[in-house]
Amino acid sequence: MNTKMRIKSADEFNDIIKTGTKIYSPFFIIYYKDKKLDNPRFGITQAKKFGKAYKRNRYRRILREIIRTNIKVFKNEYDYMNYERKPGDATI
Repeated sequence: MNTKMRIKSADEFNDIIKTGTKIYSPFFIIYYKDKKLDNPRFGITQAKKFGKAYKRNRYRRILREIIRTNIKVFKNEYDYMNYERKPGDATI
């Protein structure tokens, strides 16, 4: 996933959380919001209670790869943000 496809600033994250639409699952909350750019953008966040840094980094790498391989599924007119709700499986 290249840098044009990433949401980086805290203001953008907060804007998506406050005004975006939410999708709930047992492990994630996915926020998405309309935008005016020509490609989808993604942000990944998680709490420190998810685990040590190596576990959080591994989760992010896996999620980025899932996004990269399935990029055609996502609509171009949205920004997406993924928030980890519960600690993931240690076997990932």
